[in-house]
Amino acid sequence: LLVSLAPVSQIAAQQSTEYRGKLDPGLRPATWTYQPMRVTAATPDTKAAFDKGAVADSDRIFVSSVSAGNVGAFPVALVESTRGGEALYVDIDRSGTWTESEKVRLQGGPEGMDGTFAVPLPPSFAFKSLPITVVLMTPQASRPPGVLPAMYQSAGAYIEGHVDINGRSTLVM
Repeated sequence: LLVSLAPVSQIAAQQSTEYRGKLDPGLRPATWTYQPMRVTAATPDTKAAFDKGAVADSDRIFVSSVSAGNVGAFPVALVESTRGGEALYVDIDRSGTWTESEKVRLQGGPEGMDGTFAVPLPPSFAFKSLPITVVLMTPQASRPPGVLPAMYQSAGAYIEGHVDINGRSTLVM
């Protein structure tokens, strides 16, 4: 890895300092920009695609998908429990079923919730997985009955890591 640091005034003078080190990079979801997700009410047979006992007959289910660029789309289900709370499921293995291991923890409250998960990338990619954040802008507690939830996904990812520069660990993005 080559990191070049130069104040703006020095850039004009073509002066810079080089530091060499090892970067241990990771992908992070780009949470400063989101794209809307098309959400629809699930069909009655959707409940059969969940692990037994994961959803109650009275729970409402909405479906969508997240886009992972060239890797394709991954089906998503938002379950609104009549017992209270929401759960997000992502069909990571694209098997057509949603299991407990594909459940994403949502954090937040009535003003909005979000959850982050990773989808696998092909072996030819430099990274093993792509992190995606889904934002639920209108949890059931703040949405009138009959209105579809508003959901968004992070629009990309960025590389982040740390490199040792003059004995100090420095964040590089």
